[in-house]
Amino acid sequence: AIQPPAAGTKELAAGTDAQLTLSIVNPGGEKDTLTGVTTAASSSTKLVDGSGHEVTSVDVPSQGSAESGDFGVVLVGLTKPLRPGMYVDVTFTFATNGARKVSVPVKLYDQPVPRASYSPKTAGE
Repeated sequence: AIQPPAAGTKELAAGTDAQLTLSIVNPGGEKDTLTGVTTAASSSTKLVDGSGHEVTSVDVPSQGSAESGDFGVVLVGLTKPLRPGMYVDVTFTFATNGARKVSVPVKLYDQPVPRASYSPKTAGE
């Protein structure tokens, strides 16, 4: 999922970066390598390791997985605002298994977001 906006904001603004976290499972008998990620929702992307440093690829072992804490994807320069609950088409390119398009959600907030403009009506209004 794409991580939600910071608490108190309604969207990830166009032009900002967004973090996509995921796990990749490889049930096959041969290892594969994630070599790239593309989406129309950002001007570019970069793969990062678990500490946020850019990497050129992510190995996915045979009958194993690459876990979300081990790597991530940064969507650089969003081309439009993204709100929680929206979906974005993202293409993941692998060295052996080619390209796979996935519809990725923008994660909902972890906790309710306060609505400053909300004021409850009292009886009789």
